[in-house]
Amino acid sequence: LPRGQAKTEVRRFSDKVIYELSTPGVEDVNDIFVSKVESGYEVKAVGKKKVNFNSLQVNLPLRKYYVKENCLTLEFGLE
Repeated sequence: LPRGQAKTEVRRFSDKVIYELSTPGVEDVNDIFVSKVESGYEVKAVGKKKVNFNSLQVNLPLRKYYVKENCLTLEFGLE
């Protein structure tokens, strides 16, 4: 499958940071792979026609992530 980078939107709240990645074709959370690396997180989302790969430069603990309506949402907590 061809690789690409998902469009990312960041929202900051007083107690969390939310990253929303546009991931068309990804329907299940089992198609998402999140890896903690030295500089943050690497996110791979395997869709039907494309694999999205993003590197997020955030050093906060990952609370949860989920897929809803072609959008992958990752929630990070503030320490």
